[in-house]
Amino acid sequence: MNVDYANTLPLSEILNNLGYSPIKQKGKYHWYHSPFDRKREQQIKINTSTNQWIDPNTQTAGDVIDFVCAYLQSQGVSYNVVDALRFLQNTIGFVRINPVYVTDYNEQDSALTLVKAKPITSNGLIEYLRNRHIPLPIASKHLKEVHIRNTKTNKKIIALGLKNEEKGYAIRTPYMKASIGCRAVTFIRGKVPKPPGIHIFDDAMDYLSIIALNNGQPFHDDAIILNCLSRLDEATAYIRNYGYQKAYTWLDNDEFGKQATQSFDEFFKPQEVLSHFQMNRVYRGFKDANDWHVTKNKPASIT
Repeated sequence: MNVDYANTLPLSEILNNLGYSPIKQKGKYHWYHSPFDRKREQQIKINTSTNQWIDPNTQTAGDVIDFVCAYLQSQGVSYNVVDALRFLQNTIGFVRINPVYVTDYNEQDSALTLVKAKPITSNGLIEYLRNRHIPLPIASKHLKEVHIRNTKTNKKIIALGLKNEEKGYAIRTPYMKASIGCRAVTFIRGKVPKPPGIHIFDDAMDYLSIIALNNGQPFHDDAIILNCLSRLDEATAYIRNYGYQKAYTWLDNDEFGKQATQSFDEFFKPQEVLSHFQMNRVYRGFKDANDWHVTKNKPASIT
C-alpha cells in the first residue's frame, strides 16, 4: 500500500473499523466522536465527498494519512507515514481490487431461494463432477445437492452447493455460478490445530481439484474458499494476527485472478512472519487449478 492509494480509503470505513459510528449526518458531512479524545467529549467532522476531516477543537485537518498519524499520536505510539501505512494495512485489511468491470450479482442472487439441501444423488450433478474429474466421495464431504427455486421465473434448479460462513450456499452448475443468501467465504479447518499455513482458493472446484490430486487427503493446514472475488477483504479477517507462517494462494491465471493474487501479496507483505506462495505459477498456462487438474487427467489421444 502506498500513500496515494491509502488516501483513497474512505475515512468513514476507517472510523468504523476503530469502533466509531456517525453521531450526526447532514448531506456530505458526518460527525463522529473524536478518536483523539479518550473521553469522547469532542467531535470531528468528515467530508465524505472529498474524504477530508477536520477537528474543530484544534483546527487540525487533512487527508487519510494525516488522520492516521494524528490518531497514532493520540495513542502515544510512533506516528510517521510508514507507521500510518502499516496501521492501515492491518486495520482495513488489504488493498481492494479495481477490476476492469464489477459484476452486480444482487439481482441474480435475490431471486433464488433454497428448497432443500441433501446428499448428492442427481445423475446430472454426478456427471458434472465426473467431467471436472472430482470423485464423488471427495465432493460429498463438502458439497450438497441443493434444490432451488427462482422466484422470478418459478424455475426449479438443482445445483451443487457449498455452505458458507453466513449459512448461505455458493452454488454451481455447468451453466451458472450464483449464491443463495449472503455471499461469504467458506472456512475449512485443517487436520492439525493451529496449523502454520492457510490455503486460499477462488471456488470449490479448485479446492476439490487439489484435494483430488492429493489422493483425497485433506490439508493439514486451514483453507479458505472465497466463493466470489468480492470477498477478499473478508478472507483477511481469518488471517490477520492468527499466527500463520505461510499463505498459499491458488487463484486463477486470468486478469481478475492475477489482481486478487497481487492484492493478497500487498496484504501479506507487512506481516513479517508470513510468507506468500503464489501457487498459480504451478499451473501457468491454464485458467485455474481445476482446468489444470482436468487436463492432467485426460487420457492421451491415440494417433
